[in-house]
Amino acid sequence: MKKLGVFIPILLTIVLAFSIIGSVSAQPSVGDYIVTELVSGELSSVTPDGTVTLIVSGLTSPKGVAIDDSGDFIVTAGGGWGYLMKVTLGGTVTMIAEGLDNPRGVAIDGSGNYIVAEYGSNELSRVTQAGTITPIASSELSGPSGIAIDNSGNYIVVEYNSGELSSIAPDGTVTLIASGLSQPYDVAIDGSGNYIVTENLTNEISEVTPGGVVTVIVSSGITRPLGIAIDSSGNYIIAEQTGSELSKVTPGGTVTVITSSLSSPRFVVIVLEPLIRPVGGIFAPVNKLNILAPYIALVGLIGAISTIFAIRRWRKD
Repeated sequence: MKKLGVFIPILLTIVLAFSIIGSVSAQPSVGDYIVTELVSGELSSVTPDGTVTLIVSGLTSPKGVAIDDSGDFIVTAGGGWGYLMKVTLGGTVTMIAEGLDNPRGVAIDGSGNYIVAEYGSNELSRVTQAGTITPIASSELSGPSGIAIDNSGNYIVVEYNSGELSSIAPDGTVTLIASGLSQPYDVAIDGSGNYIVTENLTNEISEVTPGGVVTVIVSSGITRPLGIAIDSSGNYIIAEQTGSELSKVTPGGTVTVITSSLSSPRFVVIVLEPLIRPVGGIFAPVNKLNILAPYIALVGLIGAISTIFAIRRWRKD
């Protein structure tokens, strides 16, 4: 019993560590898809094999979604009086800004600002982390919807009403890339720098080169495509309006339904980096690392001291 008792401090240290971190077993993994569900007001994660896990419910018509450097989800929601919100891994919702006009797509720039497509007011706006809203471009846009940011920091925007794809510089200069698209809803950038666009009206996915050449790459097997993301293998992950499906489409056009258990999915983003990372030998959500750092250090110190005394006592016994 004495020998067993010397290890009690070590066990207590382990318990303390886990009580600080909390349970992280159900969190999204790299390669999972984060999806907004318009009708149910939910944000969910979906594994590649189709398992759906609720992150948070009670949102008002959520649409756009992005993942920030802290591992939080940035979500647009609402209609004429729209919102930009932060959702943590644990489902805590914090308002960032309100008063946006039917916001759809959202992306995060290199400075951590949120770039939001305001479909209702035909504006592209920059929202700071403190919630300050500044219009970037408006007069030349018509129904901005999905947005991506290229390697030069330009905002690549599809315009649902005009059927155009445009590049917008941070200073608001708008450059037309291509026109004639059929109700383009979202855009992603592939590994070659081409723009992959979902065309909601014609049930197509098109590739648009930076020079404006449009090529239809998928024309069957999907119905009313909305949000799009590209996984590490170059497959297109598509939210489909009809059937409430999330599908995987290979560059060759093969369509596989991942799940049909969603409620009117809109936008999708892929987890590309661990949202839970090892720190001091302990796995913790990214957004808790700064808060937990001193506690993790304390746990490590207690563990080291406990181990030394336990070993010495064990040897004496």
